[in-house]
Amino acid sequence: MEVDNNSQGIRYEAISGFFIQSDPSTNPQPHPPAFGLKSRTSATYWEDFEARIQKLQQSAPDNVGVDRYGPIAWENKWSKQNGDGEITWGPDAKLTPLGEAQAKGVNEIWKKELSRPGDPIPVPTKLFSSPLTRALATIDLTFKGVLPKDESTGDPLRSPLIIENLREELSPYTSDHRSSKTDIQKAYPGFLFEDSFTEEDQLWSEFVSESTEDFTSRLKATLDHIFKDLLGEKDTCAEAIPPRMARGSHKGTVPDDL
Repeated sequence: MEVDNNSQGIRYEAISGFFIQSDPSTNPQPHPPAFGLKSRTSATYWEDFEARIQKLQQSAPDNVGVDRYGPIAWENKWSKQNGDGEITWGPDAKLTPLGEAQAKGVNEIWKKELSRPGDPIPVPTKLFSSPLTRALATIDLTFKGVLPKDESTGDPLRSPLIIENLREELSPYTSDHRSSKTDIQKAYPGFLFEDSFTEEDQLWSEFVSESTEDFTSRLKATLDHIFKDLLGEKDTCAEAIPPRMARGSHKGTVPDDL
């Protein structure tokens, strides 16, 4: 990561050589060993590497509808509905059973890597999430029983921060219409909200699709905000190590990140 003194802000670059995901020839795997870390010959491979959390690719609920009805019928009819009587995908589609299984699988990897004698994987110092339910569920399931807890209360010491603009490319699909702030608070009481988070979804519209250019710009600005304003020296000093970030978002945001 580099800070550009011009108006472009922060420039992001995926550094190859550490994770298999950075290699163009790699076939995606839901649960690669050690999150895809390449160098695992050392007995202390996590100590040898300041871990960056692999971004979980999940099964998007709208893809279930596409597979069921085909892209044309989905685009013209079903994406505007909340479901078909058997499957519900809106508003604010829930994580599919496959997505839940994937998140639980990643949770098991976390616990396995945490149990390495003398070389546990470093856990994130900050967690961020899209406000859509499928992303919230993913980060909740992924880090259940993983984060350090307060010894007196048993509550996790680190709460995910929900950021509106971490959501994927906006579409008129009902699956992308997020729940109200009140409903999210009820479902995920341990999560925090950014100060500007509104009660109702101000970004979604049943008539407007976000252009790829606008989406990329929005995501870039959001990542800039996270790295410049939400990750900093306080994390480094508190943990005596550079801050590590875990982010719960969507598979559509990962290619733009990389």
